[in-house]
Amino acid sequence: ALAAGQPLPHIFIESFWQYFITIGGSGATFALVLMYTRSKSAHLRSIGKLGVVPACFNINEPVIFGSPIVMNPVLFFPFIVARMVNAIIAYTAASADLIGKVISLVPWTAPAPIGAAWSAGWQVNNGLLVLGLLVIDFLIYLPFFKVYEKQLLAQEAEMEAEMNAQTA
Repeated sequence: ALAAGQPLPHIFIESFWQYFITIGGSGATFALVLMYTRSKSAHLRSIGKLGVVPACFNINEPVIFGSPIVMNPVLFFPFIVARMVNAIIAYTAASADLIGKVISLVPWTAPAPIGAAWSAGWQVNNGLLVLGLLVIDFLIYLPFFKVYEKQLLAQEAEMEAEMNAQTA
């Protein structure tokens, strides 16, 4: 269709999934990793520091298993909802021709704003949408992150009190 000069028939293909829906890896966790890097919890801060570079390249195993997000009732809801919100917004934007449709398959490890623009023939609107979705993901994860951080801070304080009691 592209070569014939006709409208592109498909929106939802692999590059669309990689760069608009799962920003930073499955669950759209890049915003969460950024929050982890500034956490008051030593555990989350270390996971954030370890996971920020891989998350830039859509690899989020450090945060998925280090947090852990797997089987974590606090982070389950935003892990599912962030992707759905990203999909709805990006699909609507592509359907309304606000962003360029994907015309090439780009390596899945390309950073999301770059990969989104690259896969649509270097359309800047695609990269800007990814940055907007990142802000939305941040807002989705924020209240759940705060609850989880509070739980971990309480556990860390309890462990520190136990260690102090043992040394005294």
